[in-house]
Amino acid sequence: QSGNPAKRGWLTPPMARSSMNDDPKHWRQLAQEARASADQLDDPDAKKTMLEIAQGYEHLAVLAEKKIASKASE
Repeated sequence: QSGNPAKRGWLTPPMARSSMNDDPKHWRQLAQEARASADQLDDPDAKKTMLEIAQGYEHLAVLAEKKIASKASE
């Protein structure tokens, strides 16, 4: 899955990508994948970088949740 850009959403039409960006589950899945990749790395710097990427995805999940909550309260 991770090797196919279409499956990762990179080739997804902009309208569909927008809804994917608002989905906290999407970002948490990417964070989980990044952590799994980090677990397989031996190089400490590479591992640290992958864990930072995972943390960034978790942050995007929180932002998506806030956006959903904001829309719900409108």
